Amino acid sequence: MKNRIIILVSLLIFSTNYNLQAQKANSKKKSGYEIKIHIKNSPDSMMYLANYYGRNQYLKDSAKADPKTPGLFVFKGEEPLLGGIYILASQSKVKTMEFVIDQSQHFTFETDTADVLKKINIKGSPENELFFNYIKILNHLQNELMRISGEIKDAENEGKEGLVKIKKDLLTEKSKELEEYTKGFIKDNPDAFFSKVLALNLDIQIPPFPVREDGTVDSTFAWKYYKENFWMHTDLADDRLLRTPVFHSKLQRYFSEVIVQDNDSIKHEASKLIEMVRPNEEMFKYVIWFLTNYYETSKIMGHDEVFVFLVEEYYMTNQCFWIPPHTLENLSRRALQLKSILIGAKAPELIMYDTNNVFRSSHHIKADYTILWFFDPDCGHCKVETPRLRDFYNENKKRLNLEVFAVSSDQDLERWKKYIRDQKLNWINVGGNTANIDFFKVYDLYSTPVMYLLDKDKKILAKRISVADLDNFFEQYEKVKENRKRMGLD
Repeated sequence: MKNRIIILVSLLIFSTNYNLQAQKANSKKKSGYEIKIHIKNSPDSMMYLANYYGRNQYLKDSAKADPKTPGLFVFKGEEPLLGGIYILASQSKVKTMEFVIDQSQHFTFETDTADVLKKINIKGSPENELFFNYIKILNHLQNELMRISGEIKDAENEGKEGLVKIKKDLLTEKSKELEEYTKGFIKDNPDAFFSKVLALNLDIQIPPFPVREDGTVDSTFAWKYYKENFWMHTDLADDRLLRTPVFHSKLQRYFSEVIVQDNDSIKHEASKLIEMVRPNEEMFKYVIWFLTNYYETSKIMGHDEVFVFLVEEYYMTNQCFWIPPHTLENLSRRALQLKSILIGAKAPELIMYDTNNVFRSSHHIKADYTILWFFDPDCGHCKVETPRLRDFYNENKKRLNLEVFAVSSDQDLERWKKYIRDQKLNWINVGGNTANIDFFKVYDLYSTPVMYLLDKDKKILAKRISVADLDNFFEQYEKVKENRKRMGLD
């Protein structure tokens, strides 16, 4: 198991059999929540209770120190807290401990600042007693691993190869012991919420590679098996996992590291996961939100196609019923705006005056490649990048059959024309106040310079790449074209 162990205090869930009368009496006596935390020698006069939600943390409650009992803080509310991992933070907002809230919401922690974990005493929560036994053993094993790692480093520095091997074998043995101990905890406590949290980070055990009839093996088997079973240890029907610090990172790891970074693959996997979590409303809402935000803000070129897909597939079909009308309208408008400038789409035609007051169209350029270059002659970054693009253009125009359609956003026409003369920009230059479209909006321009690279049919090949990336892009793209031609695909 990878070393992703979280130090937590857990309230485990046990099924209890009470008669109906006892349940009613108990609900009257212990409604809402009341958490008493007594930290001896604590210098704080106030502490805070917060909960995780995804990658963020949210303040839930605060408590002042009891004037009669220094270090005693009581968090109390009429409504039960939602299950998940909660944080106790000092008045300076420093994390003191983490613990789990679930069905049992009336309990007491007593400890000492000298050693919070070692001196902790739990009252009214046998589940926490079980958990802290786990934590103490876990800490012991982790300290052993740290000690052995230090001994390996010392032996390596001293050139003692034999000792290094012995210590590495011992490190492997102790790591296995930690892994088996954690698996044992999960197996012995299958209904414990903390078991579900630990299970999120269990490794996927890859079975032996199947052998084909010809004796060969599928080299991609391990990855395929890992991907298909990535969620096998995750209870996607339990929205308490949303209020832990681990679910979000697992979700992000799946979409950033595990699946193929191809838009069609991403859309397939996104749809598959959304259907898996659909039965749980909170999970459904969170996963859709995560994916929408992740791909709208992605720095990877072309990922906006996934964002557009999600909005059209789930928001614009009224499946995201919790979204306010104005938010839905903004998302829909944004998706429709981006749809016309996705990779592979035909770039919207742009018609503007050139320096001779002649209309020029971006669609009427006879070239294998066209670069749309949106810039401002007075922009600092543009002053650096435009000469670099000029040099690339002059060196590669004939070889690539390349043209540049440079669009100036400067309203000072004389300054624009002087800049063209000074920089010797011998490509197509357009500017001024007249255009057939609002190109700032259509091409989603919120800064300059911005580059769009088009093919001979004026379809978008790349966008928002730097001049420095052009050499590599053309090298790779020309190779792909040649391979497709050789295979008879074009």
